[in-house]
Amino acid sequence: MIKSLLFSTAILLGVSGTAAAAPLLLEGNFIRVTIGDDGTLGNGYGPEPGLLYDATGSRNFTGDDFLKPGFPWEFFTVKANEVGVTGNNNDTDFWMRDFRFNLIEDLSGQQGFDRHVRWLGTSESMQLSNDFFFNDDDQSIQVRTTITSLLDLSGLRFARSIDPDQDVETYGDYETRNGRGYDANGDGDFGGAGDVAPQNWVHAQGARSGLSVGLYSDSPYAHDTGVSYDWLLDPDFFLAGIDEGDGDNALGIGFNLGDLARGQSVSFMYAYVLSASLGGAQFPVLGAQREDEPAESSLSVSSVPEPGTLILMSLGVAALGVFTGRRARNKT
Repeated sequence: MIKSLLFSTAILLGVSGTAAAAPLLLEGNFIRVTIGDDGTLGNGYGPEPGLLYDATGSRNFTGDDFLKPGFPWEFFTVKANEVGVTGNNNDTDFWMRDFRFNLIEDLSGQQGFDRHVRWLGTSESMQLSNDFFFNDDDQSIQVRTTITSLLDLSGLRFARSIDPDQDVETYGDYETRNGRGYDANGDGDFGGAGDVAPQNWVHAQGARSGLSVGLYSDSPYAHDTGVSYDWLLDPDFFLAGIDEGDGDNALGIGFNLGDLARGQSVSFMYAYVLSASLGGAQFPVLGAQREDEPAESSLSVSSVPEPGTLILMSLGVAALGVFTGRRARNKT
């Protein structure tokens, strides 16, 4: 992949800060995943697993890694009118690491979930925490992200994205069948029984294996999903609901979180959902937390810009490209 960095400060600042910590491994009956010290899934090119799935629920994690083949691409980014796109990327060759590591701790079995890791990092403009949690019989990883502003921020947006490669190790195939939403009865309205709206669900299915992974949310905060041919980082791309089709593409979900005054926080939830087939996906009830697991909340969220305004403002920047040319992936 040929990468042209739009945000050079990610290189200059991302390698500084608190010393790295060892990644933490979470394992249930269906899912085995590493949480790195950058607050993403996986640990770059390290020996630890990225994201493994056993559809039988018997902890037989000998199948393909969904994340590690080629470039281990999983990231989160944040953007506001006062600051450009900042975030952390699991691909250590990319070195987008604007949030300096503060804390990673294993809370498994302590706060209502069998498996639970909390990560905390800080940038120049905000503090951000990611809680990853699931029970042993779950086929999804719930994520709660909390952002606390260190200065007044308007038009706050967030994105989470992954490049899934579940058919590479067995079949040598980087291509996936990608899409938004799920139309169970095929009538095109996404409103029937078993349907999932496109803004709530973006997914990739292995063309050979049929294994599926995707990002899901039914958050009350404005959100949408997208499929990016060029693995774009800007939350506004995903908020625009753009689907660039099948192929070696990245999936993402974006949230429009409004304004935060200095010291205020916003918390919202989404999930990685894995399944043996696209139609077999089981979606978690997000926000159904224990008393010590707060659901989505905000101290102050207001003046959310219209989606069309956001698209005009920032897709012009995206057009310059996080990548100036089509990335060419090394498949050897």
